[in-house]
Amino acid sequence: MIRFGIQVHVSRAGWATVHLDTEDRGLNIRCSDLGGDRIGQLARAFVQLLGDSHGKAEVDCCGEPENALIKLQRDESELEVAVKRYHWEGDCAPQDVVHRAIKSGKIRDWDELRHARNKKVALRQFGPFVEAIRSLVQSFQYLEDRIGSKQYEGKWGLLFPRSSY
Repeated sequence: MIRFGIQVHVSRAGWATVHLDTEDRGLNIRCSDLGGDRIGQLARAFVQLLGDSHGKAEVDCCGEPENALIKLQRDESELEVAVKRYHWEGDCAPQDVVHRAIKSGKIRDWDELRHARNKKVALRQFGPFVEAIRSLVQSFQYLEDRIGSKQYEGKWGLLFPRSSY
C-alpha cells in the first residue's frame, strides 16, 4: 500500500508537504516553491505514468528546508516509490559536503549539497499503482475543497494543478 497526501501551508507562502504513507512508515517531504511547481510536477508525473505501463518519472523537491527526490517507476499494475533526501542543516548530508559549501560559497559546492540524486534512499516501497493514483487524486480533491484554488494560487504562487490531477 502506498498513499499520498498533500498539504499546502496557506499561512506561509511557498511551502507544501507531501506525506507518503506505506504499510510500515510515514514520511513527510517538505517542498518549497523555489525553482518551480513541485505539487504540479507530482500530478504531472502520475499523468505521465498513466500513459506508460513501464514508465519512470521524478519530482525533484530542491530548495530549503530540505532536498528530496521522489522517483516513481511503474511496472504494469505495480508502482515503486523511492525517496532520496537530506536536510540543508546537514543532519543527513555528508559533513564534508556541508563544510565545503559553507566555506567556499561556490555555486557548484552548493549544488552538490542541494542535489539528492546520489544520496541514500530514505524510503523504497512497492504497491498497487491504482491505489497510489486514487490516494493522490483524493488528496488533490481534499486540498481544493479545503482551501480552494484561489487561496492555493495566492499562497503557493502557482496555478492549482486541476487539469493535471
